[in-house]
Amino acid sequence: MESESKGVVVAFRRVPRPGRPGQPTAARLRRAPSDAGGAAAAQASVDDEVNSEWDLLIRLATQAWSWRDPESLDMLEHTVSRLRNWIGHDWAL
Repeated sequence: MESESKGVVVAFRRVPRPGRPGQPTAARLRRAPSDAGGAAAAQASVDDEVNSEWDLLIRLATQAWSWRDPESLDMLEHTVSRLRNWIGHDWAL
């Protein structure tokens, strides 16, 4: 008699734990604009960073929904916190 497969194990990459919300990263510190063109490039860079953070939020939400473990929810919470800081800054202007 053949044994039936009970399921499939899918390996997820571990997402590194994010730093504290609002804490400048080394990449942000290196992007100091030196002129008007640099300011526009820095703004585009920040927009790219925020957009990638939204993408990360969707991936983490999917993983948290699948795994339903405290660590997944912690990573999701940190990502929402960082997004809240960025969005709050944009709306304050």
